[in-house]
Amino acid sequence: MAIQFEPGQLVECINDRLRGKPIPNVTLVLNGLTRGRIYTVRWSGSYTHEGKTYKAIRLQEIFRGRDSYSGVDDLPYDARRFRPVLPDRLAAFRAMLERLPVVA
Repeated sequence: MAIQFEPGQLVECINDRLRGKPIPNVTLVLNGLTRGRIYTVRWSGSYTHEGKTYKAIRLQEIFRGRDSYSGVDDLPYDARRFRPVLPDRLAAFRAMLERLPVVA
């Protein structure tokens, strides 16, 4: 099940590394994205880039400007780089336990 992000939601960056092979004469930039930092979702949706469609988000704290390689303004981040910030870190586990059948 894919996580759905909503504008205004807090997310934590879990991956700030560049992936893929280096492209000659192109500097790939994540514009200050930092693992462990909390961000706010500005936009969430599907995005197609270089023939691949993926879930993506834009962050309130980072405006990426024009991408030098693709020419795209404010290129969104792949949503897999983030996880939702839960107000109660154990809430997800409590919810799972509530759904389990009681065995007597």
